[in-house]
Amino acid sequence: MKKKRNLIIILSILLLITVSTTIAFLSKKNNINNDFIVGTVSTQVDETFENNIKEDVSIKNTGNVDAYIRAFILISYKDEDGVILTDTPIANTDYSMTISNSTNWVYSNTDGFYYYKLPVEPNSNTDILIDECRELQSHNDKILNVDIITESIQANPTTAVEEAWGVSITNNELSLS
Repeated sequence: MKKKRNLIIILSILLLITVSTTIAFLSKKNNINNDFIVGTVSTQVDETFENNIKEDVSIKNTGNVDAYIRAFILISYKDEDGVILTDTPIANTDYSMTISNSTNWVYSNTDGFYYYKLPVEPNSNTDILIDECRELQSHNDKILNVDIITESIQANPTTAVEEAWGVSITNNELSLS
């Protein structure tokens, strides 16, 4: 009985040494960092505005992942306090606008957005969307206002863009469905 008791004590000590050694080994092992960066999607409108003429309008991807971009051009009048008026400016009467001839921009008659067909890399711009927009006749009580409203969605997975905007992506190129 004494031998059996001694054997149990020796085995318990060996088990304790083995577990302690394993824990020490695992705690000394180099840790592997699994760092990741959360993707951000954001845009800004880049343009030149001089002498009441808006020129060279493009959209910059200011996020940290590739993104598909679409833009809506909203033309209105504002009063001197910045309040949007109900009067609607008339194209080629009150203002003229030249849309770029870039084949990478596609206009949708369905929703009125201009879609950029290619994903835009971080810190990169789309092609020019508007070459020039200028007021043709001045009104003392109202100011011509041209806003570019942008939306963007990260390029991967492409299903996010397809589902959100109802478009198709084939070989990284967006097409209207």
